[in-house]
Amino acid sequence: MAVLDAPLRGAAKTLIRRFGKAVTIQARTGQRYDTSTRRAVGTMPQDFPWKVLVEVVTVKEARGSSMIKAGDLKLTGAAKGLGIEPDLKHQLIFGEQEYKIVKVDPIYSGEEIATYTVYARR
Repeated sequence: MAVLDAPLRGAAKTLIRRFGKAVTIQARTGQRYDTSTRRAVGTMPQDFPWKVLVEVVTVKEARGSSMIKAGDLKLTGAAKGLGIEPDLKHQLIFGEQEYKIVKVDPIYSGEEIATYTVYARR
């Protein structure tokens, strides 16, 4: 563990928790059991609340990228305490709207991830 890992991860969590917006990362995990058919079907969503700083991707930012587009949401949140590593197969709930995660950029403070920048699209 690098010397700055603990202080920087903690600082990111504190600042974003104080000034950020509430979103939920929704991961599909496991299967549910349908008692009428007596079979395991589908997957059950598991919610992970997260505080993030929200920006909208500009045309300039999106230029040259095959993964993000102008108008996508750019969400930056602390890794510490999240409980899951954001992934392209997860959904994001923000303002009662569902978004598909299209890109995830981990930001390292040393050896550990301090924050994630997640790009999401409706």
